[in-house]
Amino acid sequence: MKHGYRLVPARDDDFEALMGLRWCAMRESMADMGRIDPDHARARMSRGFAPQHTHKILADTINPLTGQPDLMGFVVVLPSEPGWIIDHLYIHPTGQRRGLGSWVLGQILEHADRRQRSVSVVALRHSAAVRFYERHGFVATLQGEWDVHMQRAPRQPALADGPEAVAVRPAPLSRPAPAVVPDRQPALKR
Repeated sequence: MKHGYRLVPARDDDFEALMGLRWCAMRESMADMGRIDPDHARARMSRGFAPQHTHKILADTINPLTGQPDLMGFVVVLPSEPGWIIDHLYIHPTGQRRGLGSWVLGQILEHADRRQRSVSVVALRHSAAVRFYERHGFVATLQGEWDVHMQRAPRQPALADGPEAVAVRPAPLSRPAPAVVPDRQPALKR
């Protein structure tokens, strides 16, 4: 468990804050590849923005300047058959390399394992994200010019209770909420 952070369901009006965080988190990798295009990044995220599948990663502490918890990242997990797709997982640069991304991904993978769901993701080639997902058991299934498609198979036996949908509820400030992803919702079309 990663103390000091919690997952909170996103709302429609969170788009701008999440877009800003995404750009901040990706800027260095995109610059390294010569792919800096804020308009393209905005268009891609707005096409697929699905607050019902998005969770903000908030610090448990209140920022004295804003009176709000700091937005440390966000994750979007889309239902798909036969598994789930991590469409976005971004951590603010100040929170990177501190175990926060591993904690969030661990929550998703633990739930996927219990439901016997594979998890897929697409990462930018030659980025730290590829190595991050490899450390968590993902393997490359397809490599393109810019991206690497990766997948992780479930690790544990299925539960006897079946794949019921479970809602994510914000946790009290003292302990993080588990990332729980709905099982049986139609996949979003892009």
